[in-house]
Amino acid sequence: MKTKLFLIIISAVGLMNSLAAHAQVRSIQADSSFGTSGLVISTLNTSYIATPSGMDVQTDGKIVQGIKGTQYPAVRRFLADGTLDVTFGVNGYAVLPYTIQGPTVKVLTSGKILACSGPVSNYGCHIARLTSAGVIDSTFGTNGYATFGNQVHPDWGFANMDPDIKVLSDNTIRLVFTNFGLQNDTAMIIKLNSNGIVDNSFGTAGKLTINQTVWTACSFILDHNDRIVMTTQTPSGNVFLTRILPNGSIDNTFGTGGSSMILPDPAQTAQLGLKSVIGVGLPDNSTVVLLNYAHVSRFSFAIHIKADGTQDMSYGVNGLAAINLFISTIMAGGLALDNGEVLISGQSNSTSTFQTYACQLAMLTTAGKSDSVFANHMPYTYFQYDPNATGSQYTNAGPMILLPGNKIVQAGSTRQNYTWLSRYNQTGFSMGIAEARGTVDFSLYPVPADDHAVINYHAGGNEGVLLRVLDLSGKTVFEKVLSSRSNAYQLESSGWNAGIYFVELREGSRVSSGKLVVVH
Repeated sequence: MKTKLFLIIISAVGLMNSLAAHAQVRSIQADSSFGTSGLVISTLNTSYIATPSGMDVQTDGKIVQGIKGTQYPAVRRFLADGTLDVTFGVNGYAVLPYTIQGPTVKVLTSGKILACSGPVSNYGCHIARLTSAGVIDSTFGTNGYATFGNQVHPDWGFANMDPDIKVLSDNTIRLVFTNFGLQNDTAMIIKLNSNGIVDNSFGTAGKLTINQTVWTACSFILDHNDRIVMTTQTPSGNVFLTRILPNGSIDNTFGTGGSSMILPDPAQTAQLGLKSVIGVGLPDNSTVVLLNYAHVSRFSFAIHIKADGTQDMSYGVNGLAAINLFISTIMAGGLALDNGEVLISGQSNSTSTFQTYACQLAMLTTAGKSDSVFANHMPYTYFQYDPNATGSQYTNAGPMILLPGNKIVQAGSTRQNYTWLSRYNQTGFSMGIAEARGTVDFSLYPVPADDHAVINYHAGGNEGVLLRVLDLSGKTVFEKVLSSRSNAYQLESSGWNAGIYFVELREGSRVSSGKLVVVH
């Protein structure tokens, strides 16, 4: 059994001596000029409001959003200041009457808008094209729609797992989804020309089937060379990445024969239960894969796959980064900044009697370390909003996008038929990663541990270092304040149950975390 230490290191900037100076240079802060303290709440047309499903931005800064409604899904548009654009569609909404799932959206260079959603009654999906005014464009597909499903294409199976669309530089379209109903669970990519008609020269009769027995967690990204990278969980707990060229063939220069298989923790995968896999495409065509495990509280994880399909073992610790979050989190998504750092969004819920859901953000540097760039120099930020809650708050996280002017906007919803937009300013992220780092570095041995483990640590300041050990449920099993001086501490584990524990060293807002496996 081999232990991987998951080390979170908070980045500082240059050779600065204070976190205050750090926060002034590198920061992600709520944009106070947007709505109320950076938050815009929407209560309009509640018949169509439930959950934001996709988002994109126009060149003029207007925000286009897909939403899943209580009756029909729709596309709506906001002005740059977050107010509903009532000139779009009918009073701000373009309703899509033939689908039940909220659409993903893509703004085209022409200003027209693609909206893809499913499943429908025939277990397929629709792609609709809207004009910039929010009206169905009848020149696309058949009367404005391209429809796919087992009733339309019986040999194409069921596209019932979050279909998405990717638009290549030549304006051709790729419909991507996981595909259930065939002899194996697979993934499928379909090529449409810009007019919404299937291109039969792509793959086999317009479709490419990827036979990897994919599982429920799957995502697709489009890199800067028009290649699609599929990231998926397999039933055995592996993480598979496959890269597909624009012509529909597998890119054999990627990984081994076009695929890269990663098993983040061979000894523990079955025990932990991988439940979420999200791929984030970086500017250098590499991929950060975000991972959630069903039985791990307070932590999510990330791996970095280079552009050639090999795992970056310098990322985080031994190739795996741990993201220490405020409360237990369901991963919602990731967003790559221009310098390659990744902003991570989660939906958190407490373990108290009243379930408290919050939207939470965290940042990973290009080295796989946490970055304390949020308010009060923290490595995360979160907020809650639910105007009619009685004892509980429900704030569900949705998609994120980059806006002009170094701004970030995130969408979300509550359980009271409210949706929200939150806007942040990002500053100082053009400096890259060649920076001095203020950290609480530590190493941990033996690997694995039996009756004890020795922690060698080096603190960067004058404050005491809080040592805390948590089990998989997030319960604290040991806590002690250590000296701020560099030192070694022997952690007694003879009385603990065999299993996985997380070791956390915190000095002020700086935190490092590692994983400890105990065997007896």
